[in-house]
Amino acid sequence: MYNFTNIIKSLLILVLTHFAYCATGVSDSSIVNFPKNAPDSIKANYYIKAANNLKGNSPQEAYEFALKALKLTETSNSLTSYIDAQNIIGSIKHDLGEFNNALESYIKALEKAELLHDNYRISATLNYIGIVYLSINEKQQAISYFKQSLSIAENTKYNNQILNNLYKLGVIYESLDSLSLAYKYYKRSLLIEEEMKNKEGMFYSLMGIGSISTKKENFYQAYIIYNRALQIANETEVLAYQSLCYSKLGDLMREQKEYVKARDFYLKALTIADSLDFNKERKDCYFNLAKTNESLEFYNDAYYYLGRYVDIKDTLFSQEASVRNLRMQIRFDLKNKEKEIEFLKQKEQQNNITRNFLIIGFVLILLVAFLLFYLNRIKQHSNKLLKEQNREIEQQKEEIGTNLEQLAATNTELAAKNQQITDSLVYASTIQETILPHSNIFKNYFKDSFVFFKPRDIVSGDFYWINYRKGNVFIALADCTGHGVAGAFMSMIGYTLLNSIIEEISDPSPALILEKLNIKILETMHQHDSSHDDGMDIAICSYNLKNRILEYSGANQNIAIAQNGKLKVYNGDISSIGGTFGKKENQNFTNYNIEITTEATVYLYSDGFQDQFGGSNNQKYMSEQFLSLLNNISQFPLQQQNDMLNLAFNDWKGTHKHTDDVLVIGLKF
Repeated sequence: MYNFTNIIKSLLILVLTHFAYCATGVSDSSIVNFPKNAPDSIKANYYIKAANNLKGNSPQEAYEFALKALKLTETSNSLTSYIDAQNIIGSIKHDLGEFNNALESYIKALEKAELLHDNYRISATLNYIGIVYLSINEKQQAISYFKQSLSIAENTKYNNQILNNLYKLGVIYESLDSLSLAYKYYKRSLLIEEEMKNKEGMFYSLMGIGSISTKKENFYQAYIIYNRALQIANETEVLAYQSLCYSKLGDLMREQKEYVKARDFYLKALTIADSLDFNKERKDCYFNLAKTNESLEFYNDAYYYLGRYVDIKDTLFSQEASVRNLRMQIRFDLKNKEKEIEFLKQKEQQNNITRNFLIIGFVLILLVAFLLFYLNRIKQHSNKLLKEQNREIEQQKEEIGTNLEQLAATNTELAAKNQQITDSLVYASTIQETILPHSNIFKNYFKDSFVFFKPRDIVSGDFYWINYRKGNVFIALADCTGHGVAGAFMSMIGYTLLNSIIEEISDPSPALILEKLNIKILETMHQHDSSHDDGMDIAICSYNLKNRILEYSGANQNIAIAQNGKLKVYNGDISSIGGTFGKKENQNFTNYNIEITTEATVYLYSDGFQDQFGGSNNQKYMSEQFLSLLNNISQFPLQQQNDMLNLAFNDWKGTHKHTDDVLVIGLKF
């Protein structure tokens, strides 16, 4: 399909085609009009500007100007001009498919840029090298260079270089099916383009995001993104952008088997491609219309568009063959020019070589005689030292061999113990998953629901609980002290005690359950007589299915309710269950009665999401940002909300360490 790589290739074809009709043999004076008696550094800059202007239409003349500039930089010792001349030469070589020669020029430019600590030219040259590796399909190498270029551009705030690298990284990661990384780079590119109000850049970033959304089968989001890109295309009045948007919308509809809508979009794209005489886009439209009409069982139309596709494909093949022949001719001409230049250099150097040959030969004879004498003395001394060192080396080899054997045995023992611990934890997590209620149980009582559960380690200190008594559904979410094994033990104790308490109380309420749970935790953990302060923060809700009354009580744990477009937070009591605060005599908890008058979504959550470190500054997500996220996603179906939470968490966390167990429950009332 139409993407950034195809755009570059199309532009190259247009440039090379135009070159076939351009006049050659333009004199220096008609292009380069530098001041009389100008120093070599000024002349070099004029040649560089001329080469930059000509490289698209007349690469051979551009190459000659770049070589002249390069020669002048040697006499003027202008390193910045040297870097720019080498980069232009590399660009010409890359356009002609001489990738090794292009890399050679770029690396020479990079060495000088690093010598000058010229961050702008370092970033630009690294980007050029990445483009070469992308052209030869060495994508991992290309990624490495684009990331180096991006890092320098970000530190020095070169926005154009930042955008250049972000978009290319997005394209590469998308081609590697690393969709999350591709989305990350496209999104960062879009934010900067929006800040700069660059509509062309916003358009391409949106197209990248739309492509990722389609591949993730998030069709609704892709539809919104493509329509936003289409709006920009209409505002800028760029027909090629409009054609691309309609084609992508057609692909999106065809993915969803809405073939009539897909056909309409493809026809709009074809109308624009016809008006612009874009054969590449026509070919894609004919093929897509043939496939779509086949799906609609409009076989006559499908056959018609398939025939048009075959005809135009043959035409494009002929055009591409002409361009390849033209490119080969240009390469041949440049090779001849390089040979001429090399011949002149050799002729110029021959006299100097002849003149200095006798002097150098005489000096070499003297040096060889002296070296032979000196080396003989050194050899005698070295042989003596070598014998002594050999004895020491043999002793050290014996000691090293013994140490290596001991180290290997220790490593084997540690690996076995580590595997035993890991196997035990995995088995423990299986038991924990078996004990906790399946997330589908919530669907027995509520219109829609989700459970977003991400333990920090293999087992979790967060847990959830559900029970049904006398027309009321009881739901709890708890965050136990600690992580991993310690937290998992506390979660199993809490889960077991909740099942026991609900059977003991004849008329249970959330507050009464918390009070009983506090007492039993203190007794079970013997906390009255010890310094142990393990406990848990927990929120319990009771929902009457008949009268739609929600009761809530929290021990240092809150809930949030999204209703009528607003999100309201209900705070629990400050005391936790068990531990230091739970030892208070006759600990009571507040019971809240909340009437659910319209459709609402209730969120129970631990502090794991908001305590996660990440972002560009490696800071916590924070409660305010988390509640804002819940409010923003509350309008979507709950399964989609679960996906949005997962995406937001992974984007924020990035490569940072997972900080805490994360648990969020959403219930649609």
